[in-house]
Amino acid sequence: MENARAEPQSDADQAVQYNEQCHRWKLQLDEAKEFSDVAAVCQDICNYAGRTAGTGGQQPEPMQVNDGVDGETPEQQQQCGSVGPCLASSVLARTLLANLNDANKTHSQRKIISKSYYNLCHRNVLDGEPLDAVYGVSDLGKCDENSVAIYGMLNSRFLTLVQTMPTLASVPTRNLVLFLSPAAGYSRWFNTVSENVLTIERLNLFRNVHTDDQYEQMWHIILTNLESPYHGARENMLALLKYLVRDERFMRSVVLPELRKWSWLNRNKFHLLVVLLGQYKVQKLMPPLFLDMELLGEALRLSLKYKHLHTGGQALVRLLHKEQRMSSFVYDLAATVIVEEEHDLVQVMARYWFSCFTPKDFRTVYRTHLNLEHVITEHFETLGLENMFPPYCVHNKHEKLFLLAYLFRRELQKHAYLRPFLLHLCDLADKQKPLPPATLGLLIESLGYYIIACGATDKINTHRLTTHLTRYMLEVMETPGHLAVCNTIVMVCRNLLKHIVHTQQQPATGSKEFNRDAQALVAKFMSYDMYDRFLLPPGSKPVDYQPTVTALRMFAVFVEQFFDFTPSSAYVLQMKPTDKVAWIARLLPASLPLEELASSFRSMVYGLQHLLRSDFDDVRSIALKMLYSRTVAFHFDPKLQDQLAIVFSRGDAVRDKMHQLLDDTIGKVQSALQHHKQDFFAAVLAEDDQPNGQLHRLIDRCTEICFGFPEGKAALTNAELFRVHDCVMEVWHLASFAMRCAKKADEPYYGTSFELMERCLQLLLDQSDEWKTNHAPSCHDSTKIGLAKRRMMVALWKTSRLLFRPIPDAQSSMIVFRSG
Repeated sequence: MENARAEPQSDADQAVQYNEQCHRWKLQLDEAKEFSDVAAVCQDICNYAGRTAGTGGQQPEPMQVNDGVDGETPEQQQQCGSVGPCLASSVLARTLLANLNDANKTHSQRKIISKSYYNLCHRNVLDGEPLDAVYGVSDLGKCDENSVAIYGMLNSRFLTLVQTMPTLASVPTRNLVLFLSPAAGYSRWFNTVSENVLTIERLNLFRNVHTDDQYEQMWHIILTNLESPYHGARENMLALLKYLVRDERFMRSVVLPELRKWSWLNRNKFHLLVVLLGQYKVQKLMPPLFLDMELLGEALRLSLKYKHLHTGGQALVRLLHKEQRMSSFVYDLAATVIVEEEHDLVQVMARYWFSCFTPKDFRTVYRTHLNLEHVITEHFETLGLENMFPPYCVHNKHEKLFLLAYLFRRELQKHAYLRPFLLHLCDLADKQKPLPPATLGLLIESLGYYIIACGATDKINTHRLTTHLTRYMLEVMETPGHLAVCNTIVMVCRNLLKHIVHTQQQPATGSKEFNRDAQALVAKFMSYDMYDRFLLPPGSKPVDYQPTVTALRMFAVFVEQFFDFTPSSAYVLQMKPTDKVAWIARLLPASLPLEELASSFRSMVYGLQHLLRSDFDDVRSIALKMLYSRTVAFHFDPKLQDQLAIVFSRGDAVRDKMHQLLDDTIGKVQSALQHHKQDFFAAVLAEDDQPNGQLHRLIDRCTEICFGFPEGKAALTNAELFRVHDCVMEVWHLASFAMRCAKKADEPYYGTSFELMERCLQLLLDQSDEWKTNHAPSCHDSTKIGLAKRRMMVALWKTSRLLFRPIPDAQSSMIVFRSG
């Protein structure tokens, strides 16, 4: 309230405040080390200009600043002195201009700076600065510089000066000359010029900029740049076309004759037709294009067959349906595609065309144009005939019937024969094995939907359908090459589990509820079934990626409903409050207490630590996220992860435990170094028995302890970090020596070659007692010698790669794990 009653600042106070702010911005620009710092200042200047719009006509009191010791050249000081004291805003403008002309700045970066520069110049000109002193007011001679300057003028408060001052009336014309320049080509600056043209057209502020001849030139340039490789260029050209075709005479004399010549395989034909239909009625365009509705329908069906035409066809269908009020045509066309086209094209149509359909649209196609309501009813009411579905539904293992059951699921859930219809789909799936993966995925997604939507009604046999669903899921998971359907399985199971939890947390109403046996079946399938079938240690059996990652993702979804990470236990799983997990108790036998289940399940979850050693990156990542609430790690050793999780979840004795882990790891590094120095080949072979004793894994272990957890670096002193650094540098010196140990005295110290690497590896073999004693006597095969060298080379490569890996958020003073 005090602020509301406060008197507004005087003009002089506002001027002083503005100059002080300009001085602060100037200092921030001087201190900027990254472009993000410069961009932040530019954004602040633009925001300030927007907030103070309308107050720029007040004269500020000069605030004299002494920048002679702050990078100002003698010529600039002399210039300032000749006209009086330098205003902070003028000094800031020169600093921005220096950034704008910096050759190291990219085109996009200079556009950002340009907006803030001209926002500042707008205020300076109103405060009395000469207009001709503003950069870019007159032609700069270079297309790139002109495009950026005009962009800044049109996208800042400076635009008001362009609109009102005769001296700047040529700016739109200058931009048009750049747009029509034959030297443009596919260039970055042309993309900016086209943005400027769009701004001018969109604001409709400058009249009579274009002549008829220029319109035709623009038309040809737009057509050329529809294929520009620059991001956004194509969209800009299509947007410009909307302004060109507003001139009906130009549209009829130039645009339509050209469009008529194009093939329907040209994606631009669809997009240009969309632009035209956005402003003219379809009946007005058909005759000059020699087009009728039948040909238009054929063209849209053609667009489904070619990927580059999908979005154009989608846009045209949406426009015909929504803006041209031709819904009946769209419905008929969609129904025709479903009946006559191949299954794959129907799926493409559903993905692109149905994206603009409302529930009412789906209902209309379902009932009126496909008559599915009647077809399904007749099938189940007619006795003595096995199959009354139309031929297009029966063709190729009923694949379209499965698709229709998914596409029109909201309509079918109200059908009187939904129960027998879904059981019929399951019977078809069992009799027609193997179903194509896409069809099986549609069935799984459909059953998941119907179980959620109708599981608490008498419309379906919920438990029976859930049994079918889990069986299909297992079949898919165990069938190679079905990874896309496996992703669908995870999504369906996640939705089912969320629905179960929601159902169980609702108060009992006395009405029919979602079948509890079905709920228990889903919960068991996602937890114990996945765990026992796919997630236990495989022993000597190779791990199959598809079922493992799918089962783990489902199991992790179940764990999220039962356990959580709390602020006081950030990396150790804790059971959620009883009221949050009581839902599962209702699905269990009364003899099994919730606490006992939680303890047992917790042991199961941590029994999956072996997955941290998986060869598959995403399996390791999912396991790490589930067990320790972390997305990345440098070292996935389960024991180390467990130790660090406990340490950083407790808060007490963190320093002592970290010191102990560091001592242990550094000792292992020193021991490994000694083994490698004594017999490099033997130390590399030891990976088979002690994989965590390899140098590259030990470096990962050091990195994980120091930088793996956000709290790790804070728990260690600089002395401890330098100690680790020195230890790892010893590893680098060993690796460096191994890669140049065979260099001759007259060879340069730095640099390597394949020939040198070969000599070094051979020398390491010749010096190895392990090689001479156990391998060399029986090894006369050059292939085995090559494999031995390759194994050492891989170990060296892994070690060297990790030594040069940048560590996120590591202090620059540590320069950890980097060679000087």
